[in-house]
Amino acid sequence: MKASELTGTEFFKGLIYGNSGDGKTCLAAQFPGPMEVWDFDGKFNSAVHYLRTIGKAEHLDQIDLYQFAQLPLKERIPAWEVRLKLIDDCVAQRKPLPFKTLVLDSITTLSHHLLEDYIYRSQLGIKRALPGINALQDYQLYDKHMTRVLVGILSLSCNIVVLGHLDSDKDESTGVITKKPLAAGQQLSKKLPVWFEEVYVSMVKPDGKRMLMTKPQGGYIARTQRGLAPEVPMDIKEILK
Repeated sequence: MKASELTGTEFFKGLIYGNSGDGKTCLAAQFPGPMEVWDFDGKFNSAVHYLRTIGKAEHLDQIDLYQFAQLPLKERIPAWEVRLKLIDDCVAQRKPLPFKTLVLDSITTLSHHLLEDYIYRSQLGIKRALPGINALQDYQLYDKHMTRVLVGILSLSCNIVVLGHLDSDKDESTGVITKKPLAAGQQLSKKLPVWFEEVYVSMVKPDGKRMLMTKPQGGYIARTQRGLAPEVPMDIKEILK
């Protein structure tokens, strides 16, 4: 294949992070259907209410919602693994995916649940100094596990929308504060923005307007390959135009 044959991707592959209540879930729910949502935050009701409020209630029929957050601790990750296996089988058998958009809400809570799963179900053989506290070996396994999963789903021929909460990290030697997506494990948190074509920060302005920061500023990590302005309204038409 010649480089001249490459064209812009038709699919959105993005990470959107920010404070709770900024409207990330409501935005993600407006992506094209059919859609599959992996709900680890347990707050998708806000998106349901929003779609009904703006006259898009019919879009709800195109969303398959998997409420992993509501499952008992030992059932959350196994249920999620069933969905991953379905996707793997579709890819291996060259079958069409059952969705056009896949939403993960959120990477922050998924990372927490996955580490919990290591302790209470899947990695019982790891020696831990204190009960209920993850060991270094847990984090080493987790980093490889999440890397494999995220790189895999980002290779899919569909829209990928991963949501995350906001974290900040201060370099004690320089005093520089970096604002980034929140996920368990320092290594994964650093790598997350690198994997995505689009990295946006959600925010609510003093006048109440909801915006997306698409380019780095003020210590925030952000990126766009779609030629967007440094800040755009939190509107699905702005992102996919």
